[in-house]
Amino acid sequence: MKTNRRHAPVVRPSVVFSPNLADGINAMADAVKPTIGPLPRLVGVERMNRSRMPEILDDAGVIARRIIQIEDQTADVGAMMLRHGMWRMHERMGDGAATTAVLAQAIMQHAVRGVAAGMHPMWLRRGIETGVATVAGELRRLARPLPPGKAGRALLASLAHSLSADSELMDALVQVVNQIGSEGAVEVVVNERRTIDREFIEGAMWNMGWVSPAFLTDRLKGIARQEDVSVILFDGKIETGRQAADSIRRWSELGIQSVALVVNDVAEEALQVYIQAHLQKLLGLILIKLPIVGDEKLTALQDISALTGARILFDIGELMALQQEDAGFARRMWSTAIKFGIIAGARNGEMLRARADAVRTAIANFNDKKEWEQLRKLRWRLAQLTGGIAVLQIGAVTRSAAD
Repeated sequence: MKTNRRHAPVVRPSVVFSPNLADGINAMADAVKPTIGPLPRLVGVERMNRSRMPEILDDAGVIARRIIQIEDQTADVGAMMLRHGMWRMHERMGDGAATTAVLAQAIMQHAVRGVAAGMHPMWLRRGIETGVATVAGELRRLARPLPPGKAGRALLASLAHSLSADSELMDALVQVVNQIGSEGAVEVVVNERRTIDREFIEGAMWNMGWVSPAFLTDRLKGIARQEDVSVILFDGKIETGRQAADSIRRWSELGIQSVALVVNDVAEEALQVYIQAHLQKLLGLILIKLPIVGDEKLTALQDISALTGARILFDIGELMALQQEDAGFARRMWSTAIKFGIIAGARNGEMLRARADAVRTAIANFNDKKEWEQLRKLRWRLAQLTGGIAVLQIGAVTRSAAD
């Protein structure tokens, strides 16, 4: 007897891309799209505390960070994937987060159509990677360094205006970049006045300040300054008043009249001796405490040594028996509660060049995708070693809604 056999259906492998996942990517991209391009277009972000005014932002990376969660769980996965990529771009380059979102959204939309039409997803992936490499290579080929002189300044001004759409800020950016060069660093701070001001620092600046306000020379501005100062670096602790008094006596024997002592730690008893010597004008003095530890602390000490010619002292006995060649020199040193700077130090040219070259190599070989803050620190160090630091103070008629 013949029986009819039902053939089992043929199951072909397929990829299902959830529409909700795409919705999350679209939502994130659509939120930051208005900020892309040369015209200043802003996005309002509601605060968690609704009694406060919304934030008015134009930075796509910051806007993305303000989006904590999307209600639909699957859509939230897509949104957070794009958010992560945008923030990585923001950390690495400081700009380009909106462009990242727009490109990711376009690639996603075309990729979904391709997969739905039967394209193998891995072939699609390889095609995208090949296209990215081709475009990146072509962009590098087309890149040109800024020409010197008026032509270079004109191109730089055009770029600055496209980024800011503000003539005053454009002029400030062009002046800053021309002054500090391609290896310089710019610190942007809020100006309490309406104007845009810039300050060029000849030398270097660190995030460490004076040990006590007793060393202030300008109390109104909160700054301690010393001219023609001997720089002493001590990676140790001054524990007693006797040690402080002996060190002051030794400086006097060497004819040193102004001292900037960068120290790992100083006990209260010793600090009071130094304060009294400063207040009684026995010598001009600034005590600066190293707030960093480990490799960062040693790196900072070595950079200061290269910039001033000072030798790093590790033992209290070395400090008590200080020799003239152990002390570095700077035309001026200044310090606030949180920063201190060196201007026109007696640089050790050979050591300085070696350290700058080492930092350039570290920047060129940097490939840690998670530690972009470390890359920022390397760039700042290079600016200090090459003498290119500027402070850009930006003010307005009113504070921003984010303040």
